[in-house]
Amino acid sequence: MARPQRAKWRLGPAVGVAAVALLAGCGGNSPARQRVPAKRAQASAVTTSQALSAAGRAQAEVEPWARELANRLRAARVPPSSPAAGIYVSCDDRSARLGYEADIFARPATHMGMASLGRQVATVLRASGWRVAFVDLRKQHSPFPTVPHPAYQMTGHGLDGVINVLPARRSGSQALIFVESPCFDPGPIAKALEHETVRG
Repeated sequence: MARPQRAKWRLGPAVGVAAVALLAGCGGNSPARQRVPAKRAQASAVTTSQALSAAGRAQAEVEPWARELANRLRAARVPPSSPAAGIYVSCDDRSARLGYEADIFARPATHMGMASLGRQVATVLRASGWRVAFVDLRKQHSPFPTVPHPAYQMTGHGLDGVINVLPARRSGSQALIFVESPCFDPGPIAKALEHETVRG
């Protein structure tokens, strides 16, 4: 099943710039993943019942692992600021397929540099069975401005994800983690699902 193709970028007052993670998702080297409105399929053989089942399955695949990751980060003294927020997002700008994504925002309990936090978060993920690979953003093409920062790609448990480690004023660093489901065809419920936020 295809993986989401989404660019991960956030704009926060503590960062002051857009953070871009340009990471491959569908089992290969892909360009930047960018959240874009899903194009509506001209015709879909997917029924409402099938689409609801696929959407529920995507959410059910992501949320337990996002909760476990949040708990492991909390135990490692990198507590998430709030429960993971899930959302249905477009996989890419060439299809109507969606994926379910849980977003985790975490800061260390004590002041920590970006490199140290990146290593700690990667260690936490590997202990939970994720494969984590460092990504050199200098070698990635980006349509958005960004500051140099540690970035990682994570895969495991049938899911994908990306990690951005960014500067923060009080804590020294902060982690933005995105846990992503495989893509699915939302059929007739695409408009209702797209950008619907689900609190974990």
